[in-house]
Amino acid sequence: MRKRSSYRPRACGLPLVFGLSQEMKTDLQLTPLGTLEGFKEGTGTERGAHTLTAAVDVVAVLARGMTDREKKIAAEGLEAVRGIFRRGNETGKWGCSGDEYRAIGFALSLLAEMTDNGRRRDVAAAIKTVFQEAGR
Repeated sequence: MRKRSSYRPRACGLPLVFGLSQEMKTDLQLTPLGTLEGFKEGTGTERGAHTLTAAVDVVAVLARGMTDREKKIAAEGLEAVRGIFRRGNETGKWGCSGDEYRAIGFALSLLAEMTDNGRRRDVAAAIKTVFQEAGR
């Protein structure tokens, strides 16, 4: 009679088809939206600007494989974040104009749409890419 081997689970990464957990969605969607509201009111901080930058960077990475419409929204969001940093570094006040608010808002709504419909593995790869490219 043949000896049975013990159960050995297979090592694997993130599941292919699972979406994001509720906590991940909160971190990726609601936190940047709340931060953006602070910039609209003129009570933003440099740390909040970095939060917005990270969220818009994730949108830009996810939009690389999408249509020109998504790429344009991401590019406009990145330009708006650059404007916030430029003004914040020059004046010391962290806020945004109406156009910047709309551009970042569109980018964040695109992020929400992509994370709701996307896979966990794709979002994790985009975040990893943002961290790798941030040092350049």
